[in-house]
Amino acid sequence: MNLNSKQVKSLSEFFNSLAVAWLTGGVISPLFTNPESQQIANLYSTLGISASAFFLLISLILLKKKEKI
Repeated sequence: MNLNSKQVKSLSEFFNSLAVAWLTGGVISPLFTNPESQQIANLYSTLGISASAFFLLISLILLKKKEKI
């Protein structure tokens, strides 16, 4: 798929927003709620950090690709 520079930037911003959403939902929100157990809280935090890092990595890869265009 051939994307122009603006399209790649928009796609990168989308994945960056997903990273923020996962960080908020998976890591920050369990701090303000009462999870059923500490294991559940740890699971949410681990999944949140992992998903956030994954989407942030995609965003950075796209930005690097944008520089080459």
